[in-house]
Amino acid sequence: MGSTVTTTELIQQIDAIVARKDALIAGLNSEQMSWRPQVGRWSILECLDHLNRSDIMYLRGMRVVFERERQNASLPPKAFRLGFLARQILHYLEPPPRLKMPAPRSVFPPEGLVPAGVVAEFNRFHLDLRGFVLDASGVDMGAIRFPSPMSSLLKLNLAEGCAIIAGHDRRHLWQAEQVRKHTHFPVSDSPGQADVGAASP
Repeated sequence: MGSTVTTTELIQQIDAIVARKDALIAGLNSEQMSWRPQVGRWSILECLDHLNRSDIMYLRGMRVVFERERQNASLPPKAFRLGFLARQILHYLEPPPRLKMPAPRSVFPPEGLVPAGVVAEFNRFHLDLRGFVLDASGVDMGAIRFPSPMSSLLKLNLAEGCAIIAGHDRRHLWQAEQVRKHTHFPVSDSPGQADVGAASP
Protein backbone atom coordinates (compact mmCIF):
# COMPACT_ATOMS: atom_id res chain seq x y z
CA MET A 1 0.00 0.00 0.00
CA GLY A 2 1.40 3.37 -1.02
CA SER A 3 0.99 6.74 0.64
CA THR A 4 -2.19 7.58 -1.29
CA VAL A 5 -5.30 5.82 -2.52
CA THR A 6 -7.90 6.79 -5.12
CA THR A 7 -11.64 6.20 -5.23
CA THR A 8 -11.14 3.84 -8.17
CA GLU A 9 -8.60 1.81 -6.21
CA LEU A 10 -10.93 1.52 -3.20
CA ILE A 11 -13.80 0.34 -5.41
CA GLN A 12 -11.52 -2.18 -7.12
CA GLN A 13 -10.41 -3.51 -3.73
CA ILE A 14 -14.01 -3.92 -2.55
CA ASP A 15 -15.02 -5.73 -5.75
CA ALA A 16 -11.97 -8.01 -5.52
CA ILE A 17 -12.84 -8.88 -1.91
CA VAL A 18 -16.38 -9.91 -2.83
CA ALA A 19 -15.11 -11.99 -5.76
CA ARG A 20 -12.56 -13.63 -3.48
CA LYS A 21 -15.30 -14.50 -0.99
CA ASP A 22 -17.40 -16.01 -3.78
CA ALA A 23 -14.48 -18.19 -4.87
CA LEU A 24 -13.79 -19.19 -1.25
CA ILE A 25 -17.28 -20.54 -0.54
CA ALA A 26 -18.12 -21.90 -4.00
CA GLY A 27 -19.58 -25.40 -3.69
CA LEU A 28 -19.40 -25.52 0.11
CA ASN A 29 -22.22 -26.75 2.32
CA SER A 30 -23.07 -25.73 5.89
CA GLU A 31 -20.93 -28.46 7.47
CA GLN A 32 -17.88 -27.38 5.51
CA MET A 33 -18.47 -23.69 6.23
CA SER A 34 -18.70 -24.44 9.96
CA TRP A 35 -15.71 -26.80 10.20
CA ARG A 36 -12.90 -25.69 12.51
CA PRO A 37 -9.35 -26.94 11.91
CA GLN A 38 -8.79 -27.16 15.67
CA VAL A 39 -10.11 -25.87 18.98
CA GLY A 40 -9.64 -22.13 19.23
CA ARG A 41 -9.38 -21.55 15.48
CA TRP A 42 -12.21 -20.10 13.44
CA SER A 43 -14.16 -21.77 10.68
CA ILE A 44 -14.72 -20.15 7.28
CA LEU A 45 -18.15 -19.07 8.48
CA GLU A 46 -16.74 -17.53 11.65
CA CYS A 47 -14.13 -15.59 9.68
CA LEU A 48 -16.88 -14.07 7.52
CA ASP A 49 -19.07 -13.29 10.53
CA HIS A 50 -16.15 -11.58 12.28
CA LEU A 51 -15.71 -9.36 9.23
CA ASN A 52 -19.40 -8.51 9.23
CA ARG A 53 -19.28 -7.49 12.89
CA SER A 54 -16.06 -5.49 12.79
CA ASP A 55 -16.45 -3.82 9.38
CA ILE A 56 -19.86 -2.35 10.19
CA MET A 57 -18.41 -0.62 13.25
CA TYR A 58 -16.03 1.29 10.99
CA LEU A 59 -18.67 2.16 8.41
CA ARG A 60 -21.12 3.43 11.02
CA GLY A 61 -18.48 5.72 12.50
CA MET A 62 -17.49 7.04 9.10
CA ARG A 63 -21.08 7.69 8.05
CA VAL A 64 -21.87 9.74 11.16
CA VAL A 65 -18.92 12.07 10.62
CA PHE A 66 -19.39 12.24 6.85
CA GLU A 67 -23.05 13.28 7.10
CA ARG A 68 -22.13 15.94 9.64
CA GLU A 69 -19.27 17.43 7.64
CA ARG A 70 -20.07 16.81 3.99
CA GLN A 71 -21.68 20.21 3.39
CA ASN A 72 -18.54 22.06 4.42
CA ALA A 73 -16.01 19.62 2.99
CA SER A 74 -13.55 20.66 0.33
CA LEU A 75 -13.46 19.20 -3.18
CA PRO A 76 -11.58 15.94 -3.60
CA PRO A 77 -7.95 15.75 -4.76
CA LYS A 78 -6.86 13.19 -7.36
CA ALA A 79 -5.80 10.83 -4.57
CA PHE A 80 -6.36 10.69 -0.82
CA ARG A 81 -3.44 10.70 1.57
CA LEU A 82 -2.79 7.77 3.89
CA GLY A 83 -0.94 8.83 7.02
CA PHE A 84 2.04 7.03 8.53
CA LEU A 85 0.04 5.30 11.27
CA ALA A 86 -2.63 4.10 8.83
CA ARG A 87 0.07 2.73 6.52
CA GLN A 88 1.61 0.85 9.43
CA ILE A 89 -1.77 -0.65 10.36
CA LEU A 90 -2.28 -1.72 6.75
CA HIS A 91 1.19 -3.22 6.62
CA TYR A 92 0.43 -5.47 9.58
CA LEU A 93 -3.07 -6.31 8.37
CA GLU A 94 -2.07 -7.63 4.97
CA PRO A 95 -1.72 -11.41 4.78
CA PRO A 96 0.07 -13.54 5.54
CA PRO A 97 -0.09 -12.12 9.08
CA ARG A 98 3.15 -10.57 10.33
CA LEU A 99 1.76 -9.90 13.78
CA LYS A 100 -1.03 -11.70 15.62
CA MET A 101 -3.64 -9.20 16.76
CA PRO A 102 -6.32 -10.70 19.06
CA ALA A 103 -9.84 -9.64 18.09
CA PRO A 104 -11.93 -7.83 20.72
CA ARG A 105 -14.61 -10.02 22.28
CA SER A 106 -17.27 -7.66 20.90
CA VAL A 107 -16.55 -8.88 17.36
CA PHE A 108 -16.12 -12.58 18.16
CA PRO A 109 -18.50 -14.79 16.14
CA PRO A 110 -21.22 -16.40 18.29
CA GLU A 111 -22.41 -19.98 18.23
CA GLY A 112 -25.29 -21.04 16.00
CA LEU A 113 -24.38 -19.05 12.89
CA VAL A 114 -26.55 -19.61 9.81
CA PRO A 115 -24.36 -19.71 6.68
CA ALA A 116 -26.89 -18.18 4.29
CA GLY A 117 -27.49 -15.27 6.66
CA VAL A 118 -23.79 -14.58 7.21
CA VAL A 119 -23.08 -14.64 3.48
CA ALA A 120 -26.06 -12.39 2.71
CA GLU A 121 -24.88 -9.89 5.32
CA PHE A 122 -21.36 -9.93 3.87
CA ASN A 123 -22.77 -9.17 0.41
CA ARG A 124 -25.06 -6.43 1.72
CA PHE A 125 -22.32 -4.74 3.71
CA HIS A 126 -19.94 -4.59 0.78
CA LEU A 127 -22.63 -3.11 -1.45
CA ASP A 128 -23.18 -0.48 1.26
CA LEU A 129 -19.45 0.17 1.55
CA ARG A 130 -19.15 0.54 -2.22
CA GLY A 131 -22.02 3.03 -2.20
CA PHE A 132 -20.42 4.97 0.66
CA VAL A 133 -17.11 5.28 -1.20
CA LEU A 134 -18.88 6.55 -4.31
CA ASP A 135 -20.93 9.01 -2.25
CA ALA A 136 -17.95 10.27 -0.25
CA SER A 137 -15.74 10.52 -3.34
CA GLY A 138 -17.30 13.90 -4.08
CA VAL A 139 -15.41 15.45 -1.15
CA ASP A 140 -11.89 15.26 0.24
CA MET A 141 -12.07 11.96 2.14
CA GLY A 142 -8.57 12.61 3.42
CA ALA A 143 -9.70 15.72 5.31
CA ILE A 144 -12.61 14.20 7.24
CA ARG A 145 -11.56 12.26 10.33
CA PHE A 146 -13.44 9.86 12.60
CA PRO A 147 -12.49 8.00 15.80
CA SER A 148 -11.47 4.41 15.25
CA PRO A 149 -14.01 1.99 16.80
CA MET A 150 -11.05 0.02 18.16
CA SER A 151 -9.60 3.04 20.01
CA SER A 152 -11.16 6.49 20.39
CA LEU A 153 -7.63 7.88 20.71
CA LEU A 154 -6.92 6.95 17.10
CA LYS A 155 -8.35 9.31 14.48
CA LEU A 156 -8.48 8.12 10.88
CA ASN A 157 -9.60 9.87 7.74
CA LEU A 158 -12.36 8.34 5.61
CA ALA A 159 -9.99 7.04 2.96
CA GLU A 160 -7.87 5.37 5.64
CA GLY A 161 -10.96 3.82 7.20
CA CYS A 162 -12.07 2.30 3.89
CA ALA A 163 -8.56 1.04 3.14
CA ILE A 164 -8.30 -0.54 6.59
CA ILE A 165 -11.64 -2.32 6.12
CA ALA A 166 -10.31 -3.76 2.85
CA GLY A 167 -7.01 -4.78 4.43
CA HIS A 168 -8.80 -6.43 7.34
CA ASP A 169 -11.05 -8.28 4.90
CA ARG A 170 -8.05 -9.63 2.99
CA ARG A 171 -6.43 -10.79 6.24
CA HIS A 172 -9.40 -12.91 7.30
CA LEU A 173 -10.27 -14.14 3.82
CA TRP A 174 -6.70 -15.45 3.65
CA GLN A 175 -7.27 -17.08 7.05
CA ALA A 176 -10.47 -18.70 5.76
CA GLU A 177 -8.69 -19.89 2.62
CA GLN A 178 -6.15 -21.72 4.79
CA VAL A 179 -9.04 -23.54 6.47
CA ARG A 180 -10.34 -24.74 3.10
CA LYS A 181 -6.83 -25.90 2.15
CA HIS A 182 -6.43 -27.86 5.39
CA THR A 183 -5.55 -31.53 4.97
CA HIS A 184 -8.56 -32.64 7.01
CA PHE A 185 -11.10 -30.25 5.53
CA PRO A 186 -14.31 -32.29 5.09
CA VAL A 187 -15.25 -33.48 1.63
CA SER A 188 -18.85 -32.92 0.59
CA ASP A 189 -20.98 -36.04 0.07
CA SER A 190 -22.79 -34.15 -2.67
CA PRO A 191 -20.23 -32.15 -4.68
CA GLY A 192 -21.61 -28.93 -6.06
CA GLN A 193 -24.69 -28.97 -3.82
CA ALA A 194 -23.87 -25.94 -1.71
CA ASP A 195 -26.41 -24.46 0.66
CA VAL A 196 -24.68 -21.33 1.91
CA GLY A 197 -26.43 -18.73 -0.19
CA ALA A 198 -26.10 -17.27 -3.65
CA ALA A 199 -23.00 -15.63 -5.03
CA SER A 200 -22.79 -11.86 -4.95
CA PRO A 201 -24.81 -10.00 -7.57
